[in-house]
Amino acid sequence: RAFQLLAQERVRVLGTDCCGVGGNHGANQAEHSTAAHRSTTRGLAVLFHILLPLHRDVREVHVSPVSACGRLSFGALLTSTGACALDVTSNYCAEPLRADHEVPIMKLTYEYSLENNPLFLSRPDWLRMATCFSAYGFSPFYIASIVCFLFGIEGIRGPGLIFIGAKIYAIATYWVMEFSSHLPPPNLANFVAPEGPYIFAILYMLFRFRTAHPFSKKATGAHAKTT
Repeated sequence: RAFQLLAQERVRVLGTDCCGVGGNHGANQAEHSTAAHRSTTRGLAVLFHILLPLHRDVREVHVSPVSACGRLSFGALLTSTGACALDVTSNYCAEPLRADHEVPIMKLTYEYSLENNPLFLSRPDWLRMATCFSAYGFSPFYIASIVCFLFGIEGIRGPGLIFIGAKIYAIATYWVMEFSSHLPPPNLANFVAPEGPYIFAILYMLFRFRTAHPFSKKATGAHAKTT
């Protein structure tokens, strides 16, 4: 319910901003944003309905301070990175990049693409559709992963491994299309740099998911007695 209220508020703000900027174009963009965020909210509701019953039994596990600190730190990093990525992809899905965009991060994206990613700037149909799916199709998994890392919900392991597989496939396909296109990246290092957080997140999540209990371990001895 909390996620539904947050999403509804996000839709209200987006609708107000869009409609105040450009008449019918703003109204159409607001309607598009409303439908997309409603779909995201429904996806979150279904996903958490599946995950929460799989949450660990606190009487049977022990969480070390070091493990909890790393999990919370990664959750905070994932939150900030995911928010920026969702902002860029949702705006890119709605309209082309331009120098006078009212959203600051989109201005930076335009400047970056102008020098380092001409294909992204050209916005071909396949890339626009892939970005739209990334923004609204994957967003429930992004948000669920953040919440599960912050609160140690171990039911994320199974869906998380499936999600990681999908992300690896998506990133690999995108890179192949980029380098085989008529507008390949002119600078490899500058092209790969923005992908760094994605790669780090995937590797860290795979490291966490290597065991059945990614955020804890079965309690034994004194820990079992105290729980």
